[in-house]
Amino acid sequence: MSIKIFKMAKTYKGSLSLEWYNKQKSILLASDDSPQSKNDTPAPKMNWINKDDALFYEIIDAEGRGLQPYWVDRNDLRVKEARPLRLQKVYKTILVNKEGTIPGTVNEIELIESELDDNSVNNILIKGDNLLALNTLQKSLLNLPDKDRIKCAYLDVPFNTESALEYYDDSLEHSEWLTLIRDRMLIIHKILREDGCLFVHLDDKEAAYCKVLLDEIFGRENYCNQIINSTNSPFGFKATSNDLFKQANHILLYAKNKEMFLLRRIYIEKEYDSAYKGLLINNIYN
Repeated sequence: MSIKIFKMAKTYKGSLSLEWYNKQKSILLASDDSPQSKNDTPAPKMNWINKDDALFYEIIDAEGRGLQPYWVDRNDLRVKEARPLRLQKVYKTILVNKEGTIPGTVNEIELIESELDDNSVNNILIKGDNLLALNTLQKSLLNLPDKDRIKCAYLDVPFNTESALEYYDDSLEHSEWLTLIRDRMLIIHKILREDGCLFVHLDDKEAAYCKVLLDEIFGRENYCNQIINSTNSPFGFKATSNDLFKQANHILLYAKNKEMFLLRRIYIEKEYDSAYKGLLINNIYN
């Protein structure tokens, strides 16, 4: 594997509301032949304070991190610009003969480090604000054919746990959190291939809000699944606490275009199951 490493040259209260067709009305049961509305929306839309704005971080270029954000217009150049990438290091692995063995018989991997660009290295690790990095990737990827764009994006987003972590503030108001996630998801949706997919990893604090947000961006019809990842077992000190503890994380899976998204199934061989004694066959032609 070869990797290039590049570096990119508060208190706020908000409220949320959910909008859907005929929200202000009630519904009565009607007969099956009653006309249905043609104006229903594909997915409910979530509204929050400053939804039409963007959050901008002043970037400390030497460290590649942002300061406390503030609201700006969504068309502001500072949140739209594509900054040039500055090459830091190139890492490459090669096979070499193991010392003390006959050449060509035993190989070992040697890591080569360089500060010169290498066109044979395709993998890129970008250090810096992810919105600026996505803007840069968007500028280059949108000029490529669909097959050369991103096929899979896996995002371990901030869980918004109300904690101040070492590298970022994980205590944001809903309005801030939703804006930060929305702006990044919009770009990712653009740069995904038509048969591509998105995984978003978070916990139950924001999972429901994130799903409604992704329904709006990707389309409710392109939602595939919610994968539950067990993170804690109900034993030890957690089990004796008076509070309920979180036992799982959530991974939301969306396709760019569900009709084109195909799962490649991986099968694991195992011995015959003696409990499997019968075979039910349905005639698919009837």
